[in-house]
Amino acid sequence: MKKTLATLTILIITCAFSAGAFAGPAMQGKGKGLKQDRPPACMNLTDAQQKQLSDLHQKFVDDTYEMRSGIMNLNQQIRMYMETSDPNPAKLKSMVMEKADLEKNLDIKRLEFALDARKISPELKYMPMGMGMGFGGHGKGHGYHGFGKGAGFDGGTQKEAPPRNN
Repeated sequence: MKKTLATLTILIITCAFSAGAFAGPAMQGKGKGLKQDRPPACMNLTDAQQKQLSDLHQKFVDDTYEMRSGIMNLNQQIRMYMETSDPNPAKLKSMVMEKADLEKNLDIKRLEFALDARKISPELKYMPMGMGMGFGGHGKGHGYHGFGKGAGFDGGTQKEAPPRNN
């Protein structure tokens, strides 16, 4: 009887503590796709092709540094400016338009990178624009105060602001 009670107690405690591991959503890693130091395992590339892709990727990173840092800075400025007591809508719109221009130029650079990479290795049939090259993509990871897409346009279905989780 004592052995059964001890075994049952241990089983209940183990289940109680392990339930937290299964409670959250599965997380995807960042930067899936073409890595700088090695290509995906499914590609049969020669050493020369691997070197060319690595050099091409480094050139892409170097060429887009200013754009990526500008987008990050504008995101932070917009966030901070929205927290002020009386944000100027015209200034916000100009910051958002500047950010959109930078994102558009970055998307063009990503497309050029994908096309150049495909010239090196025709096996690269598809390279998602928001994935790989160190970018997490849109709608990935933690959102605004929790999991999800974050504070953004959701098609107009939301009627009130989400509660803060502070």
